[in-house]
Amino acid sequence: MLSKTKKKAVFSNVGSFASTIFAAAADEFGPEILYLDPTTVRCEFDEFIQEPVNENILNKFLGAQQLVTTDSFYNSLPDFINICNAFSGDMLNLSVWDPANVEEICWGIVESHIIWPPDKSTKTVFAPDILEYIKLAVKDEGLIAPPDILLEYLSDASDWIQVQTAFSEDPKMFQSIREVQQGQLDELNNIISMRLGILVDQFIELGLIKDVEEAKTKLFAAPTR
Repeated sequence: MLSKTKKKAVFSNVGSFASTIFAAAADEFGPEILYLDPTTVRCEFDEFIQEPVNENILNKFLGAQQLVTTDSFYNSLPDFINICNAFSGDMLNLSVWDPANVEEICWGIVESHIIWPPDKSTKTVFAPDILEYIKLAVKDEGLIAPPDILLEYLSDASDWIQVQTAFSEDPKMFQSIREVQQGQLDELNNIISMRLGILVDQFIELGLIKDVEEAKTKLFAAPTR
């Protein structure tokens, strides 16, 4: 069993990631917590920390609960979007349309692989409409190439080839576009790397892992670089 004091700190900190919250909840409440309705989960959390749990914490856990108990993250576009949003701190609410941006998509996929790693013997496959949504999100943010984490799912380089062709006679313009694109990609990749570093710190503080080296072997089944 993990330290109750440290688990209470996880449930009280709005900066806790879904992976950390899920691990603390599983340790404290057992597998039964996976099958409780949201109202009961809220009551369990409130009683444990002796104060009302923050909605941010509750939504992250409910997103993880849905990820583990259903396959909707991979097969339902609304659920995919909502879980990605929840893992980034937004509300888990199917009645409100809140598109997930590329950063939220990247982080949602990273945390999904940490919370519930896919079977390594089979390739993780998202439904066609989810893949199309991810592709459009990347395009809408002006990214011709996808961030590292999405390369596994968006391997088609046709858009970048089209840009190369369009500016084949203007190498300076092509170089300018490429530099802007690379800057955007570097920023996104750095944000995800920074979050992963914070997540490792949270896992170490909670007592799930001892150090960064252990994190490399135990945590990162996630599709990072």
